[in-house]
Amino acid sequence: AGTSILVIEHVMHAIMRLCDRIVVIHFGQQIAEGVPQEIASDKRVIEAYLGEEFLIAAD
Repeated sequence: AGTSILVIEHVMHAIMRLCDRIVVIHFGQQIAEGVPQEIASDKRVIEAYLGEEFLIAAD
């Protein structure tokens, strides 16, 4: 199997490049889990952390 590492980071572009799988916690609640592409398109994650600028930059 692989190795798991816990990273707490708010620079989302770094996390998207660094991680194979991501769990997103918002105010103590898990709101999303998946590969970076899934996280980047998750409406809850966009609203909580990424903002609409992230969607425009990803296009």
